[in-house]
Amino acid sequence: MKRTSPSAAPLTAERATRLHKFLRLIAGTARVRTTLLTKLGLDTRGFYRDVRYLREVGVEITTVGDKYQLVGDLESARGRVPLPDPGLTLDEAHQLARGTTAAHKKLKTLIDLLLGGPPKANGQSH
Repeated sequence: MKRTSPSAAPLTAERATRLHKFLRLIAGTARVRTTLLTKLGLDTRGFYRDVRYLREVGVEITTVGDKYQLVGDLESARGRVPLPDPGLTLDEAHQLARGTTAAHKKLKTLIDLLLGGPPKANGQSH
């Protein structure tokens, strides 16, 4: 399933923790919504907001009646949940972008955009 950008506000650390707990609870075992509400400390509206968010980022959740279960493995689902803002400085992010993996390139692209684009061929910025 293709990952999409969630329409929700940026992810807070508290919500990220709750979403990961939610994924652990529904991985491998279907759980009744009322149990999930209690274990996650959510009201019905917050629960459905989290379900919608997870689906928007590409996590597949199946429902049968009022039971919810993760489709696929927990590790893959966790890999789709965005990381909350780590509060890095630009220099720290630049240090992390010095690799060759897709994650490094993604971070480098973001830094380039923040700084006005990648340097021109002659070494000067836009």
